[in-house]
Amino acid sequence: MKWEQLSRLGRELPEVVEDVWFRTPALKVRGKSFTRLKEHGESVVFLVECVDEQEHLIEARPNVYFITDHYRGYAAVLARLAALRVPEARLRLERAWRQKAPRALVKQFDAQANEAPVERSLDRLRQLCLALPEVTERLSHGSPTWFVRGKKTFVTYSDHHHGDRLSFWCAAPPGAQAELVETEPDRFFRPPYVGGRGWLGVYLDVPVDWDEIADIVEDAYRVIAPKTLVAQLSRRG
Repeated sequence: MKWEQLSRLGRELPEVVEDVWFRTPALKVRGKSFTRLKEHGESVVFLVECVDEQEHLIEARPNVYFITDHYRGYAAVLARLAALRVPEARLRLERAWRQKAPRALVKQFDAQANEAPVERSLDRLRQLCLALPEVTERLSHGSPTWFVRGKKTFVTYSDHHHGDRLSFWCAAPPGAQAELVETEPDRFFRPPYVGGRGWLGVYLDVPVDWDEIADIVEDAYRVIAPKTLVAQLSRRG
């Protein structure tokens, strides 16, 4: 990722503009900076809520996050631009923005974002699943669930039915669950009941890249579907 892309993502947030902070490009909300490019141009500074969050990020993803002595004990973290992906960048930008945005602006943003979130995310997930060959939908244990040829589950939706966050659970290739949960715990988790089978939990109450979700859903389908249907999917391109 380049600064220009990160800046575009940041300016999607309310009242964010690009300016200068400590003589480098920065993002500000109503004149208050929350993210800036470091002088060498290879990393950025994100404000975080507390030092504990800083330490958690560095421990969870040391290939992305780090600090220098200057930021030790300060509620901020450095991130390597080359290692950032769009969903994670959006998440970090929003959380940094919340540190400086006025409360009224944050409240307005949350009200708009939370307008029918369950229905929107369910519709998007449903479209992705039903676009795959011979997939049908029905309720399973009270949750919308998608089946291949009406028998084998590959994705199930979780809208707080199990007391957790808005998410979905899906089949995953071998090793994918462990890798993603370890590297991106803000976005992925080990779901109950099916986690022992390698299934992946994906949070939907964070900034979501639906192109990436489409890839995850297709991977789940490929794990469960018969070879003849997978071949059909591959031919479809």
